[in-house]
Amino acid sequence: MKRVGSVMVLDIGSQKIKTAVLKSAQDMPFDVVHIGEYDSDGFNGGAVSDLSAASASLKNAIGNSLASCSLKKTTETWVGHSGSHVRSDNIAEIETITSNRLVTQRTENRIRQRVAGQVPAGHMLLHCFLRSSSLDGVNTRSAVGLTGNRLVSRFHLVYTRIAIINNIKQAFQKAGHDVDRFIFNGYASSLSIIDHNERIMGCLVINIGATTCDYIVYQEGRPFLCGSLNEGWIRLAKDVAVGVQIPLNRAEELILAEGTTSDITIGEDQVLNIRNFFGDRSRLTRRHLAKIMGCAVEEMFCSIRDNLKGAVCRGHLPAGIILTGGGALTNGLTYSAENVFGVMAKVGDPVFPGQTRSYSPSWAPLLGLMIHATTEFKASMHPESPLEHITYPITRLWEHMFPCAQDPKEPEGEATI
Repeated sequence: MKRVGSVMVLDIGSQKIKTAVLKSAQDMPFDVVHIGEYDSDGFNGGAVSDLSAASASLKNAIGNSLASCSLKKTTETWVGHSGSHVRSDNIAEIETITSNRLVTQRTENRIRQRVAGQVPAGHMLLHCFLRSSSLDGVNTRSAVGLTGNRLVSRFHLVYTRIAIINNIKQAFQKAGHDVDRFIFNGYASSLSIIDHNERIMGCLVINIGATTCDYIVYQEGRPFLCGSLNEGWIRLAKDVAVGVQIPLNRAEELILAEGTTSDITIGEDQVLNIRNFFGDRSRLTRRHLAKIMGCAVEEMFCSIRDNLKGAVCRGHLPAGIILTGGGALTNGLTYSAENVFGVMAKVGDPVFPGQTRSYSPSWAPLLGLMIHATTEFKASMHPESPLEHITYPITRLWEHMFPCAQDPKEPEGEATI
């Protein structure tokens, strides 16, 4: 069968929609044919806030992306997803094997189906990561083909509310497009900025967007904890706008020009030349501005730290913290993260394999979605010969009727180590 097709990936933010289109051909690597950025409206906190505005933004972004690469539609469409409605959980499943029989792939598939069934009501599964397996107390990467009596498999599930997903799908449908898969933005970001050693050692990746803040913890090469906050870089701008009594857009400019979230020693008493809503000259100093920004960032980081405490994984981050997303470019953010978490922090620049172009941290989710697409795109298997036109549909029908009789797919989004 010839492996051909195309994938469109979208990172939907409250301010910008980033898109990419990739094409695949038989025995050939993916070819990136388009990368673009478009204005976004109608989205907030990873959810639809205005259906008409959201569908109009998607129609513009998708239409321009397809036109730029002379396509009417793509084989699949993958969308990055974030927001406080994203949850995660670690689940262990035990399978008792009688008569010392071999562990088969059907056994592993049956375990995965039971794990997926433990997603809370009203939620949809995004990812099912296999963290570890042990057969009769012996750790193993795969128990298939081994003989034993007791198989323990530990999974990490990432899921979100179905109502939120349905609203996003409705916005896409009004734009004349359908969504095939949703990928957690925190996981996508991590794919483009951390390497094998950082996954193995253990690290925390924080993707700071405009209205959301996604995070994911890796331990022993596998995701251990995921989550998202409905707070992002706009939180800083709003706190500065309220504290100084200036418009929001002026606050954003002030943060980029003079702001920092850490203590400053040079020019800290410098009075900034700005006027408030009433036309009065403000006596705001750089030190005061740094305190306003620092308090907002610390509250956001403390919310993440409290979740790490509950999962007993705060002290297992030897590789430190990697900050990414557009908000990661804020001055002093790494120092604030180090003060809150007590480990080293840095800003991660996203990389897409095979490209020499440099990207800012704001592109991390999209590049991660592209990396995920190049490794997980398997749905576009099209027959070539007349005989395959007959056998291929029959094979797909058999898989649909008897899913347990086939080899299971790898857990969606599972990290490669």
